[in-house]
Amino acid sequence: MSEQVGKDSATVSKWCTNTMQPNLETLVAIAKALDVDVKDLLWSIKREK
Repeated sequence: MSEQVGKDSATVSKWCTNTMQPNLETLVAIAKALDVDVKDLLWSIKREK
């Protein structure tokens, strides 16, 4: 993944452990690398009522 999005493996590790989040541009690159929609990588913060 780090090679596909042009980031250091330590940075990708921080994303995986939720220590840090990628910016929007990088999030798009991640979605393309995984062949998924960007929305699939996000969690909604809205709670259902």
